[in-house]
Amino acid sequence: MGGDVRELHISHVGLSEADLKRLKAVMVAIVSNGDVDARWCMGDATTANLVLVSPDSDVARQFAVDPARNPRQVIAAVVGESDSVSFECEKLAWPIRLTSLLDLLKRVEARASKVDASDVPDIPNAPADNQLMQLARLLREGESADDLVWRVSGLSNRPVYVAAQQRSFIYEDSLLNLLQFDPHAALQMEPITADQLPPQDQRKPIRMLQWLIGLRSGRIGLLPWLKAGSTFRLKQFPEFQLLHHSSEHRRIAAALSRPRSGIQAISDATELSLANVIAFVNAASLCGYLKVSDGGAIATATKKPVAGTRRALFQVFRRALGIASNDG
Repeated sequence: MGGDVRELHISHVGLSEADLKRLKAVMVAIVSNGDVDARWCMGDATTANLVLVSPDSDVARQFAVDPARNPRQVIAAVVGESDSVSFECEKLAWPIRLTSLLDLLKRVEARASKVDASDVPDIPNAPADNQLMQLARLLREGESADDLVWRVSGLSNRPVYVAAQQRSFIYEDSLLNLLQFDPHAALQMEPITADQLPPQDQRKPIRMLQWLIGLRSGRIGLLPWLKAGSTFRLKQFPEFQLLHHSSEHRRIAAALSRPRSGIQAISDATELSLANVIAFVNAASLCGYLKVSDGGAIATATKKPVAGTRRALFQVFRRALGIASNDG
């Protein structure tokens, strides 16, 4: 399959072992045939796009009507001819068959595309004229002449010297102090020549400063050149050994190993706040870690796998669905 393929998750609550075994077998047949556009994997019920439930299970009923449940999820009850359902949901006829499950998966895919395209959260961008944004552009674009350095005052008690073209900066204090500055504070940026640098030239990689400025800029919104509804994916894993980071940042990085359509989708996938996600995305953008595609919905592959690749894909999907291979 070419291009970036949307990843969606299916889960279950209250299904019997026999129904679960049949569900996995039918899913393997569907995805190995290339009948769906998304990459479907088994996932956790709290974050899955589609959750199959049993109407006879008390646990399933409680899950389906839980007010804290993700409203973006599609809940489908697996029902026989004599079953009744006491909560509002989709229906999937029992026993689970390929054609009926495929039809349901297609509807969930269409709903996910509609959410990506039209349900973009109201996430503000930082004002373009904010002085911190002017510094962010300098750090991102590096438009200075080779022999020009910028002295930036106002981030802390000591100035920061930015040599963007040389991909380095100088700051004669603990970098943790730069995590405390007010993103709305007035900054002074003045160009100086290299001979005006401090006597002790202790250069640090510019990505350390890019990361810190990106994190703080998240307090006022997305960077001006980013859109909340774009598709985000990491081009490379952040160099966390150099960066001030947290376990939340690692969780977001793991989620962005695959394309995510919109800031809200990243928040949903990681179960972290929008503020955490915006700060990470800003920092990753400044550092050059982030690949951004406009248009919201992730491009999907519509062609079926050719015969030569079908067996390999079949094994991949079996592993994704948690089914052990019987191959020797």
